[in-house]
Amino acid sequence: MQRFILIAGLAALFMYAGFVAEGQQATAPPPKADLAGLQQALSAANADIHTVLITGWVRVTRPVAQDTLSATLGWASGAVPREEVRDLRRYQRDGVSYVGVRWVMAGTGLTGWQARVARVRAALAAAGPDPMMTVQLEGTTPRSDFLPLENQALDAVHATDRQPWSDGKAASIAGHTKALPPGPFGVNVQVAARKDGADGRTRVWVAWPALQQEY
Repeated sequence: MQRFILIAGLAALFMYAGFVAEGQQATAPPPKADLAGLQQALSAANADIHTVLITGWVRVTRPVAQDTLSATLGWASGAVPREEVRDLRRYQRDGVSYVGVRWVMAGTGLTGWQARVARVRAALAAAGPDPMMTVQLEGTTPRSDFLPLENQALDAVHATDRQPWSDGKAASIAGHTKALPPGPFGVNVQVAARKDGADGRTRVWVAWPALQQEY
């Protein structure tokens, strides 16, 4: 089961890499935008938050007005803030139409990230049934004790069924917590850490339900 953690991260990457194929492992948006446990976990790892990544996608069976989706997201007017990356697209895969959203934020935009999860959820729900989402927080810490700091992060959300993975250069633990919405993997939170060669600090990710890239 140790390989599961890496597989889950890769699966999450592929969820967005096509934006997603039907049947790909994913998770429905939470019934409410209550993902505060992610930030609590990151803080418990002594990591300073600097980036939030929200992705979402939905299969569509009718024409979707991109202007309407942009308005729901709050993207309809004004320039994109320097600290954000926004991507809204319609695409086809294997003859199926999808709408996908990718929203990266940093700096001043971080304070409203939970409200932005709700916006993404609302926009996707208006476009089609059964939308899927992932949310990922990233930060840095001077600590280098990967597994202990990850366990502290999971302690903050009372995570059980922990599944650790480590290769000495990076480490990850996934688990299950009632503090976050359910996920499709049996676990619904993942914490990973890796030393950043640029400044010597450790990069820490906390994600629901799983990471969206290798670490």
